[in-house]
Amino acid sequence: MGLGGNGAAVFEVDGDSLVELGRVAPPGSALSVALDGDYLWIGGWELVGLAWIGPDGPLMLGHEPPESSAMGVGATGGVAVVADWYFVTTMARGDLVAGSEVVLPERIFFTGDPLDPNTLSVHNGGAFPLTVELQPPSSYELDQTELELEAGQSAFILVTPDPYAPPEALTWTSNDPDEPEGVVELKPGSASLGTPHDDFTLEGFQWPDPFPNQYSLSDQLGKVVFLAYWANF
Repeated sequence: MGLGGNGAAVFEVDGDSLVELGRVAPPGSALSVALDGDYLWIGGWELVGLAWIGPDGPLMLGHEPPESSAMGVGATGGVAVVADWYFVTTMARGDLVAGSEVVLPERIFFTGDPLDPNTLSVHNGGAFPLTVELQPPSSYELDQTELELEAGQSAFILVTPDPYAPPEALTWTSNDPDEPEGVVELKPGSASLGTPHDDFTLEGFQWPDPFPNQYSLSDQLGKVVFLAYWANF
């Protein structure tokens, strides 16, 4: 069963009852699941995860990105076909598929206050222990640079910029077989929380009036402002 942002749960049918065997939580939201013998494929939006259902419950083996976005997945005989937005991605299970699986964000943002730190989350989404070494740029300080994480374990690293830190990249290395290295973009804000934003005017709607009007940010002082962006492909 796919549980969205809570991962996936595996059940065994016992008469007219369902007995939960355990849960796994790959990154993203579990939008679709497919059972292939003792293996569970999970369509998790940006990633497709693979878990093994053993005597102690399900164990994440790893995950890989599809061509675009994993909307649905079906599998048989060790091969999965992923409904992938505008594409179809086919994936196959290998004999030595299990390993450590590093999960790091592509970027982290700061509030703009040079004294306000942020946290970098590191997760092991694989079946074996993960080692990660972080190399921050000189204008950023980390409270920990070397990690050892067991399967399913997470850690949170405190990242503190100096007062004049520019946008830079933090590099990392790991023992993940298919992701031995990578970068995390560090994006400090140009203004701290509570700083007035530059005024702007946009076209918008105000319910129940169906006709668009021009709205300025300065006219909304003291109100909650919600900005929605969308596009047609």
